[in-house]
Amino acid sequence: MKTRHITPILALATLVFSGCSLNPDADGRKQISLMGVFEYEQDSHQPISPTTLAISSDEVSPQKEYSGDRLTLLWGLITLKDY
Repeated sequence: MKTRHITPILALATLVFSGCSLNPDADGRKQISLMGVFEYEQDSHQPISPTTLAISSDEVSPQKEYSGDRLTLLWGLITLKDY
């Protein structure tokens, strides 16, 4: 009976206190991570993994200036890049 009440509380605490980050890195770039489901990196310019579905912003609409930002969804399954 007691485990029935403790389990949802532990699951909620795990969800709230794990995997979320809104801090800038050592270079001062902004990084946001919400448990791997949503990750955003400002001025990333990093190579994209071959195991992800990469979508570049110039494929969607051509631009003159690129920000270098990268948005990763679903633990790296989909990557939207602006570089």
